[in-house]
Amino acid sequence: MSDFPGARLRGLRELSGMSLADVFAATGVSKSQISKIENGKADPRMSTVTRLLSCYEASLSDLAASPPLGPSLDELKQRAADAAERLVAASLGPSDPYKRLAHKAARGIDVTRPLKSSASNL
Repeated sequence: MSDFPGARLRGLRELSGMSLADVFAATGVSKSQISKIENGKADPRMSTVTRLLSCYEASLSDLAASPPLGPSLDELKQRAADAAERLVAASLGPSDPYKRLAHKAARGIDVTRPLKSSASNL
């Protein structure tokens, strides 16, 4: 297996709207070689990479690893904790039904009376 970022190269080709046949016609690099490079089964020579990038009107920096598209797991956990705190502060939490009942009772809300059913309103 190759360490070359072939999937990124495939993404550049697809962004260019080119098929393997189109790239072969423009660069002379065989379709099978392009496929092997894109699937990580071949390590291309620098001259081949340069021809392919030129064909896609891209540069070596376009092959560099990009930052993650979303937040990190720690950031997601912190956001969830912050959201839970906001729900409690707005008297909408916690999500455990027994804790909700205890929370309402502590605020002086009668938790013994049944809720009106939407079926009884028909």
